[in-house]
Amino acid sequence: MYGELHKGFGQLEDHRRSNSSPSLGDIVSAAFAMFSLKSPSLLNFSLRSRQEDKNLMEVYKISKLCSDTQMREVLDKVQAAKVRDLSGKVMGKVKKSGFLLLTVTSSRWWW
Repeated sequence: MYGELHKGFGQLEDHRRSNSSPSLGDIVSAAFAMFSLKSPSLLNFSLRSRQEDKNLMEVYKISKLCSDTQMREVLDKVQAAKVRDLSGKVMGKVKKSGFLLLTVTSSRWWW
């Protein structure tokens, strides 16, 4: 799933020079990781250990991590609606694959 998201993030319009590093896919994937891991702040997210960086890169398919400044500057120009659409499409594929089983219990939805 994360590889699919990273691939899609890399196809978003990048307003930087064509040889910019890290890639847009890496930056948006890092932001996605920050939110999915429920990091309380960008500063907190940036204070990871080397082992946490390795794990983050492996799980979220990130080849090069970015600084908090790079993340802020680049994400300000990314259209949120396109990221939301991409996330929805990937989640649709995951649901359709049967990977997540939807259970209804006491009028609540559980994943």
